[in-house]
Amino acid sequence: MIGPGARGRIFAYAAPCDMRKGIDTLAGLVVASGHEITVGDVYLFLGKNRKRAKCLWYDGACARLLMNRIDAGRFAPLWREDGKPIELTPSELLLFLDGSKLVGKVALTPPQIDRKAQSRVSPSAFR
Repeated sequence: MIGPGARGRIFAYAAPCDMRKGIDTLAGLVVASGHEITVGDVYLFLGKNRKRAKCLWYDGACARLLMNRIDAGRFAPLWREDGKPIELTPSELLLFLDGSKLVGKVALTPPQIDRKAQSRVSPSAFR
């Protein structure tokens, strides 16, 4: 697949980022924020004017950088006052890169279903 894989979690950097930065500098920002780039997580960086976004991830062989520019409108702001990164789901990342304004404001993906808690039949009934 061309683009960020769904191997790990997805984090949005907590502050506006200079979009002139390359892979090495963005990887340094990831390490400075307490994460490790080689884990397989995707890191999303957004420019101050919210017209450009970059995704950085490690696919097991090399670091990859995806740049996205929006011509009409702006990306949703994903910055928080407390400086903590926002965690996104893969579907929210794709919606963000498509220009959705709701990403980061409301939960767009329902929580995962716990099938064991939802089951009405006990495991001993199958023995």
